[in-house]
Amino acid sequence: MAALIAPGLLEGSLYAQQGKDTPVIQVRNNIILLSLSKSTSPEELIAFTHRYNLKDIGLYQLINRGKNDSLKQSGWETIQSDSKYTVSKKLTSGGKFINPSDKMIFYAIPTPDNWRVQGGNRVVYGMNDLKKDGGPVRHQDFVEFRLKGFSRAQRVRLAGNFSNWQHGAFPMERDGDDWVVRVSLKPGAWYYKYILNESDWITDPENNLEESDGRGNINSVFYVTNKSIKLKGYTNADEVFISGTFNNWVKDQLPMRRRKDGWELDLFLEPGTHRYQYIINGKALEFEKPPRETAEIGAPHIFKLNGFKNAKSVILTGNFNDWNPDQLWMKPTAEGWELAYVLGPGNYLYNFIVDGKWIADPKATGSVNDNKGKSPQNSFLVVQPNHRFTLPGFSKAKNVFLAGDFNDWNPEVLPMKKIEGGWSAEVFLGRGKHKYKFIVDGKWITDPSNELVEDNEFNSGNSIIWIE
Repeated sequence: MAALIAPGLLEGSLYAQQGKDTPVIQVRNNIILLSLSKSTSPEELIAFTHRYNLKDIGLYQLINRGKNDSLKQSGWETIQSDSKYTVSKKLTSGGKFINPSDKMIFYAIPTPDNWRVQGGNRVVYGMNDLKKDGGPVRHQDFVEFRLKGFSRAQRVRLAGNFSNWQHGAFPMERDGDDWVVRVSLKPGAWYYKYILNESDWITDPENNLEESDGRGNINSVFYVTNKSIKLKGYTNADEVFISGTFNNWVKDQLPMRRRKDGWELDLFLEPGTHRYQYIINGKALEFEKPPRETAEIGAPHIFKLNGFKNAKSVILTGNFNDWNPDQLWMKPTAEGWELAYVLGPGNYLYNFIVDGKWIADPKATGSVNDNKGKSPQNSFLVVQPNHRFTLPGFSKAKNVFLAGDFNDWNPEVLPMKKIEGGWSAEVFLGRGKHKYKFIVDGKWITDPSNELVEDNEFNSGNSIIWIE
């Protein structure tokens, strides 16, 4: 939503109140300038943003945390000195800010490099980063959200993805000078904000963990954990970290907490098989051997390969285990070979190795020539698809494929099935923005039933879909 200049704010006008910490707004040469002291109180900032309809641009995050993510995404420039911030932006005719957030289809939640699950934007792990004695607190059956330092507020509410961001879903109650509400939440990543009075949205001052939603908004993040990793002993160590598949084996990213009898770390892990190791004073425990520790979250997927009854060995390998050719040994059955392996929702590549020979799964949804394995063809698997793409018409087409950022734009991986009135295919899509196209008998087209189209380097456009 584009913010509007308050009526009467004309070229060269100035807003100021008594007091050195009061925010100042002025317009010069068609540029709006905001001057804010770093010691501006929350009450002063709220009154200022409400008066000039600036509450959506991220000033609270700037003053409270020194972060300008929301401002930058909305086209504002920030300069700081020892005592204040100066925020500026050009004006358009008619008094509207130039607000790229209005063009939400041009923003995407970034996908980490080397993402293990194709499709991106899927939380694999998470750990909380709360200030001491602050932030949400998890109890056995609920999470207590507590907002401190806003005793003058007349009303406070909690909004988040657990309430579909409804304004009035969770009214908070006074507890002394604090505001408190308890919410029943399952393990997962939860995004939230507090609403002061009627319309002032702020992140949690006691929570250091924030994330952009890809549309110019910054939200606080709290993880309800589902895995407690414990290491007994090593009490003389200076530091111990966890390194695993869920964080691409980064060694100094996940510090464990010291306990009387060892070390501990609480994590949220998405469904799947996660392997990890301990890094003690910079060295991996049992460094010469592969990591032994494994965490399995969720129900297993059953891989089956019929036939090959005379084979001596059959091994499963894929991007879910870094294409390790000597790890997932399948068991013989009456029909052939089988292995139960826990996979979270996602789009995967895999292969079977039969007596040393790599083969694709004859029952796979599709296959791809991507040279990631030792075979020219890798099987494509969708686990727990959450979105169905449909293409109406084209009844005379011989074949139709779906391609997008969720399958590396490969035109031959996801064949669509012919249905009554058109074509259909199911995939898993992570949270955020995704780009896609259909390939009809070799011709790439955008989705005729989707008006959201973003330009690309070929000037042919890509269809856009948002997953909340």
